[in-house]
Amino acid sequence: MKSFQYTTNKKTLIVLLSITISICTINTLNNNYSILSYSRNNKELKKVLKHYKNDNKKYNAVLFLIKNMKNKYSYKLIVKDTLNRKNNFCLFDTHIDKNNYQSILDSLNFHLEIDSINDMEHINAQYLIENCDYAFYAWENFPWSKGYTKSIFYEYILPYRINKENLVDWRSFFIKRYKPMIDTMKNEKTIKNISQLIIKDINKQISYSCDALNLKPSLDYKEILYYQKGNCSIIADIIVLALRSMGIASTKDYIPLWGSTDNGHTEVVYFDECCNPVMLQTGNWLAAHPPKIFRQIYSITESSNTEQFDNNNYIDVTNNYIPTTDIRISIKSIPEEVYLAVYNNNKWKEISKGSLFEKQLYLFHNMGRSIIYLPITKTNYNGIKAIDSPLSVDFLGNIRKYKINNESKVDINLTQYLSKIHIIDNIDNYELAYWNISHWSSIPISENKNTGFNAHQVPSNTIYTILDKRNFRLKGRIFTYDNNIIIW
Repeated sequence: MKSFQYTTNKKTLIVLLSITISICTINTLNNNYSILSYSRNNKELKKVLKHYKNDNKKYNAVLFLIKNMKNKYSYKLIVKDTLNRKNNFCLFDTHIDKNNYQSILDSLNFHLEIDSINDMEHINAQYLIENCDYAFYAWENFPWSKGYTKSIFYEYILPYRINKENLVDWRSFFIKRYKPMIDTMKNEKTIKNISQLIIKDINKQISYSCDALNLKPSLDYKEILYYQKGNCSIIADIIVLALRSMGIASTKDYIPLWGSTDNGHTEVVYFDECCNPVMLQTGNWLAAHPPKIFRQIYSITESSNTEQFDNNNYIDVTNNYIPTTDIRISIKSIPEEVYLAVYNNNKWKEISKGSLFEKQLYLFHNMGRSIIYLPITKTNYNGIKAIDSPLSVDFLGNIRKYKINNESKVDINLTQYLSKIHIIDNIDNYELAYWNISHWSSIPISENKNTGFNAHQVPSNTIYTILDKRNFRLKGRIFTYDNNIIIW
């Protein structure tokens, strides 16, 4: 009798536990479905969650993807004819570039329209499931991937896209291409060696071109392999996808603007067996003094430190690479937002947004050194306004303000500087520009047979560049003048 009672109670307990687990599972599913309430595509996303309801690892992985999906989309270029009908004409052909594409479109009576396809509204369940399965296959089966933590896997292997490219099956393509190469490689199968093999292969097929079409921020692998050229960001996208397909955690690091030369840069970074980030060209570009370096992640961060990006999928990693300094700016009248700008392509451009630290005191974290910054605020119509004097941060982190001194004047010999920016004659076309509190002023440059080109009686303790009087454009890098030496 006791044995029967024990068996009955045991069976009852098992049934109750099964019911409890089922109820908990249903409640968990229902709670997670709530994040889909604002998506018209929730049927597809629910299919994904249901598909993995008995696989806790993959369920949590796709839940992570969905929770951070709302700002992800594909950027579409649509070619249309004069009747506004879609045409399959391919802009990304090897003979088309940024200089001739418009004339080609005009000759065919075609025009372009832009559209964006939001992932939350349009992503296909099967695409997301296959992406997840391939990602887990790589993480769990390739021996070089097994040291990655879950957080590294989530951010840098699992994501189904890297930028705003079309959603195509890139994982199976790259696995089929690179697995045989890796299986037969002679070198040790380390992350570094495998990465070099993949990157070398991609660089054989795709070359950097400053004339490549930049109409789309990203191309899918089919487009770029057909086009065979691109800018550094588009090429980096393909390298990252190829590395991820083979279980190598990878992403892109951005230098939005250089501090001592023009433009910016995008670089691939991969993670080694110990989860340490390794930038492909580490050290080669540091001489250009990046003021900020940002890393792309899949997660949506709370806010963006800069308006260089159109989403919040970036983290600041500047101090991972270079010595940095925290800069504090005291502002008498408090505007809505305060930025630090750097001089790039002959303009002041914002690079970092300050946080209000104390009353009238703004803080800028982890700013690169050996750079001149200008505190600014934004005005209407995308303009900027200087709100304090320029300042420099030297290589030791010392900060110096350049508050113009109109009482103490200097004579500046510009001969060597002008030759470096290829101005050797017609000096009457140019003047020396100097920063005058909140704008550029200028002073004539004279020529002397013995001493060369000079500017006389110039205000001191400020920054300088060259003004082309013919078009009123600035030319050359900014520089300072101390102890009879031009520093730039």
